Amino acid sequence: MKNIIAFLLYCLSITAVIGQATGETQLRVRAQSPSETLLQLDLLGTRQSEVTTPRGKAVTVSIEGGTPLLHAGAPDLPKYATTLMI
Repeated sequence: MKNIIAFLLYCLSITAVIGQATGETQLRVRAQSPSETLLQLDLLGTRQSEVTTPRGKAVTVSIEGGTPLLHAGAPDLPKYATTLMI
């Protein structure tokens, strides 16, 4: 479970670096077996907003259906949550 969360956060950060795209965020099951499930997260609906902070200008990233992490000291990156039936 921790690997899936780490993978999803990695995908979110990569999308923020690559740039802004249009569309909707989609999560698909690519393959499944009794021992593993392979997911594909398409982050097509990212939005970037420039904000001013005490340290200067920064960019916040948001996605359709995403929610903020809300952890003190953590980056302001969105998370995407969904259910997975095991």
